[in-house]
Amino acid sequence: MDNNEKAIVRTLLYSDVFDYPLSEDEVWKFLISDKNINKRLFESKVKKINSIVFRKEGLLYIEKKELAVSKRIEKFTHSQKKINIAYKTIKKLFIIPSVLFVGISGNLSMMNAEKKDDIDLFVVSKKDTVWITRLLLIIYLKILGKHRKRTDRNVSDKICLNMIVDEENLSLPKKLRNLYTAHEVAQLRPVMQRGNIYQKFINSNEWIKKYMPNVIRESESQGIEESRKSLPKVLSELILRFTFLENLAKLFQRMLIKRNLTREIIEDKIIALHPKDYKSIILAQYRERIAKYGL
Repeated sequence: MDNNEKAIVRTLLYSDVFDYPLSEDEVWKFLISDKNINKRLFESKVKKINSIVFRKEGLLYIEKKELAVSKRIEKFTHSQKKINIAYKTIKKLFIIPSVLFVGISGNLSMMNAEKKDDIDLFVVSKKDTVWITRLLLIIYLKILGKHRKRTDRNVSDKICLNMIVDEENLSLPKKLRNLYTAHEVAQLRPVMQRGNIYQKFINSNEWIKKYMPNVIRESESQGIEESRKSLPKVLSELILRFTFLENLAKLFQRMLIKRNLTREIIEDKIIALHPKDYKSIILAQYRERIAKYGL
């Protein structure tokens, strides 16, 4: 295999960790390569590569993984129902004035969710409001009956606030910069925003091109609904102007989170709640597949 074919296989091996075959367009968008590849050459290679790559229903998958195609189709049905729930809920969340952007992350962003799965959200908040934003989101989600608690056993269709970042801290910290996080950024499904914050987020994380050179360009074409919904002006100003509310919200929540703190990131400008080290698990499985095929 030449370098172009190897990039295609590496991309399919990564998606294989999730039992998730890809279309040709998806292979191009999420192509794992340390350099730019000419699209015309890619299109030629992806149509001809067949040594360990197979096709079914317009999807590409690694040898002996034909069942993954039917799994993806089945998960798409479950995901469609969850997407509808997520969109309706997210639009309601923009009543909170410090919410600038909400997107769907995790398996659901790739339409690869199982019926039992929850719904992961990625949020950007206004400057210096990460903690008050999280608290208000949790309260509102509880009112809607959609908040996922740590102790919940049945989490299907519940909302998990996976990560919240400050608008002045859009570039993810260096300790998170790896293929796993790059893919999480790349597959983020934007739903609603104020201003052009999603594109600012993507532009602030150009480091992902080190892993997937096509993502930034492909992300520019995504349409996102703009929100003008908010609380009455007096309440909005109270939330956005009084920093003591942010400090109180931070003190209260940090106290609760620290009781069960594992791998979470809880800082002034970013809250990332990942109690299980999925990154290490996924990357280890990916490296095993890479080694198996000598890539």
